[in-house]
Amino acid sequence: MPYLIKTEGCVVNVSSIATEIYIPECLQYSMAKSALDHFTKCGALELAKSGVRMNSINPSSMPTKILHRALGPEKASELFKQSKSLHPLGSSCLTLKEVSDVVIFLCSPESNSITGSCLRTDRGRLMVG
Repeated sequence: MPYLIKTEGCVVNVSSIATEIYIPECLQYSMAKSALDHFTKCGALELAKSGVRMNSINPSSMPTKILHRALGPEKASELFKQSKSLHPLGSSCLTLKEVSDVVIFLCSPESNSITGSCLRTDRGRLMVG
């Protein structure tokens, strides 16, 4: 924390759109990510006086090892097939590059006016429902 304050740095947490939609069998995950969003907002308010920004990104599904372990290979595969039609900007899941690009933006000087935001990174997934 002292280094963040000294450098007027920023924090970018990785949350999920699971904080805004209800996914069966993901109660603990959704609760943890909701807590992370709240932490992001409270932390941003507390750290603003020191010039530190705090935001989070809230991506939709990504093909991660954790997801495959949690759902199993068959359910994970079905999720990605089904979700293809639920992303207005296309494709079934986000890539690591798409997510990292948003993190890099939030760490850049171009985003100096953004703090306390939970930025949807979901190819429009939440607009569909």
